[in-house]
Amino acid sequence: MNRDTGNFRPSFFLVLTEWLFTVFVGRRSEGAIFYIRFLVLLPLLLYLFIVGAQAAFG
Repeated sequence: MNRDTGNFRPSFFLVLTEWLFTVFVGRRSEGAIFYIRFLVLLPLLLYLFIVGAQAAFG
């Protein structure tokens, strides 16, 4: 589907990842750079979340 037609409905995962990057990076990225940065930062964010949860409930 094309975003220009108005029929484009992004998946929840895409909306969530774009929102997370808007929050953490401050602006949206397009194309391969977006996915490369996401794949690099996602494990780091998950690790920090797990460590924080263990410290809070540990």
